[in-house]
Amino acid sequence: MYDVDDFLKQASAELAQYESQEQQFQGLLSENERRAAELRERREAAWAQLGASVLPVPTAEALTRLADQLRLPGLKKIADETTERRAEIERFIAEIEGLPAYQDRERRRVHIVAELNEVQPLCEFAEGELQKLRKLPGMQELYDERWGTSHYEHRGLLRFFNREFLEDWRRADDIVKALGVANFAEAASKFKQRLENAREMTEAVQRLHAEQKRLDKLEQDRQDLIDEQEGLPAVQQQRAGQMLAETLATRGKDGVRDLPAPEDALRAYTVIEGVEHQTRYLEELSGKMRGDLTQLLDRAGRLREETRRYESNRHRYRNKRFTDEQFGKRFGRTARYTKIHDRYSNMSERVYVFHEYDRGSALQDFLWWDLMTDGRFDGNFIPEVAEWRHHHPHHSYIADHGSSFSSSSMSHTSAFDDNS
Repeated sequence: MYDVDDFLKQASAELAQYESQEQQFQGLLSENERRAAELRERREAAWAQLGASVLPVPTAEALTRLADQLRLPGLKKIADETTERRAEIERFIAEIEGLPAYQDRERRRVHIVAELNEVQPLCEFAEGELQKLRKLPGMQELYDERWGTSHYEHRGLLRFFNREFLEDWRRADDIVKALGVANFAEAASKFKQRLENAREMTEAVQRLHAEQKRLDKLEQDRQDLIDEQEGLPAVQQQRAGQMLAETLATRGKDGVRDLPAPEDALRAYTVIEGVEHQTRYLEELSGKMRGDLTQLLDRAGRLREETRRYESNRHRYRNKRFTDEQFGKRFGRTARYTKIHDRYSNMSERVYVFHEYDRGSALQDFLWWDLMTDGRFDGNFIPEVAEWRHHHPHHSYIADHGSSFSSSSMSHTSAFDDNS
């Protein structure tokens, strides 16, 4: 039998493990997202490779001819949009180059630098003089409250019985003595002058810096347009490759025979197909992880609530006892999540590092999951994996570097045992 103290001691240790496991799950989820993002970049590179294989000369004219040859009007649309964008870019560049500010930018920059060299020291001096006055206790407040004028808040004979008035009076006298002026009106006038001088100098410096930024932006905008213009052929290749990959996904790999350089196209398409599966598998794995993480957090939350209840009213539960069975139901579950996390981590790593896409190019009907994980993980939590196995009940993966499948009954060790 166990008492409440036994429970609280075990709960503290278990909750610490839950917290550690939560951090591990969150870390793996973040890593999975990073890996999936990297794979998407790899897929974009493969699109570009496929586009380059069918469009070695990336011109709109060549893409239009390919569109007619393949009877794929979508490629013609890409060619037209590329031509339109090129003309638009040329127009924007001409507009920037025609601006007086752009044409006169070099001469104006010289003048801006000269003006800044003159104004910047004056601005710093004016700001320094202003700060000297601001350091006088009460200077800014008395100036804002307009001490010594009819606008000051405290008026009439009763003001001499007001503590705030008397304190302001004392501070005003101290400022007059510190500045060696006749009265606070002169001090306020001096403060106002320095305030306006500092503001004018600051505005002048800000205006010159703003003009510099406008000139820099004109040049940067022009350069961005030039860079985009130079990159249009590569973008056109990538877009064409993406469209062709989508077409092959519908028509099947045999469709590469209609393409120029079919062997190169098949290699590029196989990479695209493999990367898309990798990305999808990692996304499904993240979804499965989130489900188990939610279960972990739920169990931790229920245990934390029961712990709080016993801690807040120890006297009430001083005689409470737990049987071995009751204790066992509340504790000892953390090992399961460590095991599951480790399996998730191994799955993610195996899927992510896979790069032997050519192993799939020679196979007609196979499961990328088995190829990527070497058949070591069940993977039936992924819909397409479960569906493939449903339609191929007598196939099993042979771990011989992915070269073949046998017709023997499939044998996989479950990666997730809910009874553990």
